[in-house]
Amino acid sequence: MVFDAIGSYASVRFGFAYTKLSPGSSLIYGTVGFAVGRTGALYTGAIAAAIVAAIEATVGWAISWYVGPGRLAPGQATPHRILSTVVTVSAIGAICGSAGAFLAELF
Repeated sequence: MVFDAIGSYASVRFGFAYTKLSPGSSLIYGTVGFAVGRTGALYTGAIAAAIVAAIEATVGWAISWYVGPGRLAPGQATPHRILSTVVTVSAIGAICGSAGAFLAELF
């Protein structure tokens, strides 16, 4: 959520697309997967990263919506769109978390 807040502010302040911060989010998910994967099974890293991603896709999105770059045009914030975004971001988190947990098993 701190990443979302700082990234949202920087996006507005310096005028770049907020979506350019996606690799940073993926790195966070992978790092969570790596950290959890060091002490647990591969799937635990995936689950932990998916949970972090789901939080980022809800609370983080709310923060970026408030700051500005995450705001959708009127009528576009449908329940289906919000749910599909949360599911997609959670799946990306699980994939990155799996990769991180896999790397943890190698090292």
